[in-house]
Amino acid sequence: RNHRILPYAARPWIDWMFPWLWLGIALIALRAGLISAGENLQRYAQLKGNRFWNVFGVAICVISAPLDGIAFNIAPQSVLAPVNMIGIFFNFVAAPRFLGDPVSAKDIMASILIITGVVVCVLGGPSS
Repeated sequence: RNHRILPYAARPWIDWMFPWLWLGIALIALRAGLISAGENLQRYAQLKGNRFWNVFGVAICVISAPLDGIAFNIAPQSVLAPVNMIGIFFNFVAAPRFLGDPVSAKDIMASILIITGVVVCVLGGPSS
């Protein structure tokens, strides 16, 4: 049996819709979490003046980069791009807890506008 990954358009609907789509979504969510962790480690390193954590944060961001390519190869971009918005949520939760950064009303409003924009794009896009 040939296990070569075909482009999602070349596979039967049921084949790409279930296993590949969910794997792509999981990879994008994992990438968003790793990017958030890397960015927060870099910010922590700046606050504490610790070069090790800065390099470690950059390394996490660089090493997790191929996850995007893999995810976009096995699932449609129209589904995965909005899932990337979860990184904003990760940063919104992590920065105040781990770094002590205050959350202002402006930050909350900006996050709500971004989420609203993503929902409008997803709901207003083509159905196929």
